[in-house]
Amino acid sequence: MTIGGTILVASFSWVNPNNIAALGDVGAHPNQNGRVLSTYLQKHYSGGSILIESFGQVPILWDSQLSLTDFISESSPGLWKKALGNPQNQVSVVVVGQRPDDTVGQMVNSDPTFAQYFTKVFENKAGTIYFANFLASNIQGSTK
Repeated sequence: MTIGGTILVASFSWVNPNNIAALGDVGAHPNQNGRVLSTYLQKHYSGGSILIESFGQVPILWDSQLSLTDFISESSPGLWKKALGNPQNQVSVVVVGQRPDDTVGQMVNSDPTFAQYFTKVFENKAGTIYFANFLASNIQGSTK
């Protein structure tokens, strides 16, 4: 199809969901760690907003089976900036990805007050989940 001298090409491909790791650097789980993290989030999430950098972690968003409206990510720039700047007043859950350049992870590591408001409740090779302290106190096994 040609529109104004530009050729548009549509391409579709089938991806076997049992071999999602074949997607490589689009955030596919290299193993079961991402699914385990997603399952933990699904089982223990009890409301409020979830701060996550979706780049590289889209499967966690989908696998958790939570409403996408529960997540604050870079796809909503205004909310994203507010949540990164003041997470304790914006979100109840923070998910840090495994990538060293994960923006949420950089915020957690650079904010000296973060640990006053959030508790690490889960960690594996896919990432780390922090719950606001008022939620974390209800979860056995949290690290605080």
